[in-house]
Amino acid sequence: MGWLIRDVTAQEFVSYFGEPGRDPLARFVLAPVPFPRQFVFAYREGESKPTARICGSQSVGKDLAIGFFSGDPDAFVPMNRHLEAWALRQGATRLIGPMIYNTWFPYRARLFDEEQSRIGAEGFQGFSWEPNQNRGDERLWEDAGYQAIEKYSSRGYSDLQGFYQRLKPALDAALADGFTIHTFPSLMVDEASRSRLLDDLFQLTMQSFKDAFLFQPIPREYFHQLYLAGFSELKDLSSSFLMRDREGRAAAFSFGFPDRGYMVFKTLAVGTDYRGKKLSNAVMAASAEVGVRQGLDKMIHALMRRGNLSEHFGGRSELLFEHSYGLFAKQLDSK
Repeated sequence: MGWLIRDVTAQEFVSYFGEPGRDPLARFVLAPVPFPRQFVFAYREGESKPTARICGSQSVGKDLAIGFFSGDPDAFVPMNRHLEAWALRQGATRLIGPMIYNTWFPYRARLFDEEQSRIGAEGFQGFSWEPNQNRGDERLWEDAGYQAIEKYSSRGYSDLQGFYQRLKPALDAALADGFTIHTFPSLMVDEASRSRLLDDLFQLTMQSFKDAFLFQPIPREYFHQLYLAGFSELKDLSSSFLMRDREGRAAAFSFGFPDRGYMVFKTLAVGTDYRGKKLSNAVMAASAEVGVRQGLDKMIHALMRRGNLSEHFGGRSELLFEHSYGLFAKQLDSK
């Protein structure tokens, strides 16, 4: 049985999967962006309803990113061929995926073969904030001619209390130096204050990650949608903190939250002008302190690129598990 591959609008893309108007991707797909995107449906021959979807968007330079794939895995290769043709028309020379400018929904493929040899993989049970694709998803990319180019991981550790005690001197020093620390909820009392918080997070993120792999600035409005989506998934933001300097300028933030008995350190960012002041340790200490008060004794350092300094945040704590992810790429042949 063959496939019919059809380009669709952004509105169509979020209207056929799940409850109408409740697609969790809607806020991302419908947000305006300054780069071209292509939304694709796949139909089995003779059927009127789509069984799979995928999206392509212009990424860094001549790279084109593919993501938001869901549905029938058999449709992946024909949809990918369709996007390859579109990418070549856009002047792209390489496809990269799964990646579509988002921090909450799947944007890396879980690597299960490697993970099976690691300690305490918790039966491969994923968390809501991490890539949760099925066991065979990495093979979909390989079957379509992609090769892994980067690896990432989330690591679970014991002894949150000990971690907090090791970082607390940095928090004490920052406060003594005139920095102030604020929970996210305290900065979201109305729409204006929430918008200011999101702007502060946006500026710190753009500065902190400008040297990250494949980094490309995204529109402020799109960033707001990303974090609002993340906030909406959480019931407790009391362990997420923004640090300001004496003049009230945003200096660092820790996006942390409790999840299934762990304190999750999801995102950590420090402004360019505040490097070398141990503010990353200080703001993480604030998050860790809340977790300790809540009775948590474990932590997760989430979505770290292999080889980054952040891989070592766990320090002397016992490693409980590691979930691994991959990013794949494919060179395009323009002939």
